[in-house]
Amino acid sequence: MKIKLNKHAFWLKIMRFTLFPLILVGYFTVFSYAHSVHGQDPLDKKISLSLENKEVGFVLKQIETQADVKFAFSPQVIDISQKITVKAQDEPLEAVFKTVFKPLNIKYEVSGKYILLVPNTDVPNILQKIATAVVRPPLSISGVVNDEKGAPLPGVSIVLKGTATGTITDEDGKFILNRKWFSDFNC
Repeated sequence: MKIKLNKHAFWLKIMRFTLFPLILVGYFTVFSYAHSVHGQDPLDKKISLSLENKEVGFVLKQIETQADVKFAFSPQVIDISQKITVKAQDEPLEAVFKTVFKPLNIKYEVSGKYILLVPNTDVPNILQKIATAVVRPPLSISGVVNDEKGAPLPGVSIVLKGTATGTITDEDGKFILNRKWFSDFNC
């Protein structure tokens, strides 16, 4: 038995089943391209400064005011009392930063409207050089194990807590743990 479908009804069913998924695909496609716009990149903002023999802290405050940015840094690491001269006429912030920070050996990282100032790590770390140059003195731990009456105890196991490293006391109750056993613990 053959059922005759009206051609018009056939196309209506096909359109009903395909139109809805097409609308959904279009809807999600539009939202996948949508993203928030934060405006101009802070480094592209143009500022004008004419400051002679001013402290770095004062210069940073002037830049914050003109460019609507905030600086974050550690005063123990970045010396803001140094005096500098800055002359910039309608220059991008990035060009001003190169002029100001390069001689001071400071690099910057931008996160939104915040600018993090850190020392330039391209310069060799002096503390690392000093640490590798220092020779460690020989280290050993020694002692005597006695009982309650003060008599030495031979054959007692001495183990470094949390490890399998250890030694045994001699016939006089004495023991020594040498540096070679501590190499795994950076002592």
